[in-house]
Amino acid sequence: HTIKEHCLEGKIKIIANDVVDENIEKLEAGLINFLIGQDAETQGSEPLRLLYHMLVEEIKPKEDRYYIPVIIKTRYNI
Repeated sequence: HTIKEHCLEGKIKIIANDVVDENIEKLEAGLINFLIGQDAETQGSEPLRLLYHMLVEEIKPKEDRYYIPVIIKTRYNI
């Protein structure tokens, strides 16, 4: 069942993860209200880059932890 079928449009807010084309389209259409972007590409590639530097180049990471910014998008800032 959909929000529209239950007459809940405008009564609840929809939050989705990942700023991908499908979610952007739904955000622009007003089907979802917020997108939380977690930079999945960096989350996947950065650990491998750090591991490569440690194992192959024997370079230790500069930091103990790395944080990826969380981005909140609405249809007004997409």
